[in-house]
Amino acid sequence: MPRSAFPAPSPASRPLAIDVGASKLEYAVADAKEKGGAKTGRVEIPGKINSSQLLRIIVTICKKSKATSLGIGFPGFVHQGKVLRLPNLPLVRPFHAKSVLERELGIPVSAENDVKCMALAIWHARGRKEDDDFIVIAPGSGIGGAIVRAGRLVRGKRSMAGEFGHMKILLAGEKNVSRAKNTPKSKSAAGTREEEWAKSVPALKEEEWEKLCGGFGIARQYELALKEERRIKTNRRIRAARPFAALPARERDARHILHATDPLARKISSRSAAYFGLGLALIASALEPKEFIIAGSVGAAYMGPLKKEMMRAFVANASAPAGKIPVSSCPIPNPALSGAALLSYYGM
Repeated sequence: MPRSAFPAPSPASRPLAIDVGASKLEYAVADAKEKGGAKTGRVEIPGKINSSQLLRIIVTICKKSKATSLGIGFPGFVHQGKVLRLPNLPLVRPFHAKSVLERELGIPVSAENDVKCMALAIWHARGRKEDDDFIVIAPGSGIGGAIVRAGRLVRGKRSMAGEFGHMKILLAGEKNVSRAKNTPKSKSAAGTREEEWAKSVPALKEEEWEKLCGGFGIARQYELALKEERRIKTNRRIRAARPFAALPARERDARHILHATDPLARKISSRSAAYFGLGLALIASALEPKEFIIAGSVGAAYMGPLKKEMMRAFVANASAPAGKIPVSSCPIPNPALSGAALLSYYGM
C-alpha cells in the first residue's frame, strides 16, 4: 500500500482498511512501528461464503488489530453503507454493513464499492484537483467501474453509477436454426423464401460485458472451449498439443489464460481484449471522460500484452472524438485498499 494512504497516525489512532475481493480479503492497519506506516495481511475466502461468515472474518480482523475506525470496500453494489448485492459472492445476502459493524465493534465504519474506493485513492494521489475528470474501469473477477467528474465521485441515486460490467452486449452467434425449424412449411415461392431467410439470420443473444472479458467469464469460456475439444479429440492429443490445458482447472484462472502461449488461450485472450475495447468505446461515446484509468488484475493484461488488440477495438468502435480519449494504467499500487484507508481515516 502506498505510504501516503494513511497520514502519520497517532499512537492512539489505528484506522483499519479492508478490501473484500471475490476470492480474498486484504487489510491494512495504521501502525507507526511498521515499514510504510501500516501492518498488512490477507485472508483467502471461499466463493460459497455467506453473510454471517464474511462478517465474522471482518470482526475478527478488527478486534485483533485494535482498530479505532474502519473503511471497507466491497466487490458489488453498496448504497449508503448497505451491501445490496455481491455478484461474485452469491451467498452473501443484503445487509447493512455500516450499522451492523458499528454496533458490533463500537467504532466508526465507512463502507463503499471497491472500485469507487479505487477512484478515491487515484483522485487523492493526483492531487485532489477540483477539475479532475476520469473513469476507472477495473476488470478482475468481474468488471467494476467508477466515475469522477469535476473532482467529485459520481455515485448516482442508488450508488449504481459506474457499474459498467453489467451492461449488455448484443452478440450475433450461430445461424438462427430454431427460427428456421419453427417456420411453417409451404410449397409456395414465398414460403420457400421465408425459410431461406430464417436460416440465414444469425441468432442474437445478450451477454453481460464482464462475462465476455472479466476474469470469471474468461475462465468459463476457456473451460467450455476445452470441453468441446475433448469431445472431439482424445485427452492425450490435447495434452500433447496444449500443455497449459493439462493443468488442474483451479490453475487455469484468467490471469494464467491471458498470459498463456496455448493457442486456445491466445484465441480467447484476443477475443476478450476486443470485447473489452468495444465496451470502453461504448462508455467513451456515452460519457466522454478526459481519461480512462484501467485497474484490476485482469486489467493489467489488457494494458500489457493485449493492449494492441484492446486499443484496436476501442478506436474502431468509438465515435471519432471519443476514440482519442487517453487510456492509461492505474498510477498507484493496490488502489482499492488505499481508498478504503482514506474512508477509514477521513470517513469520506
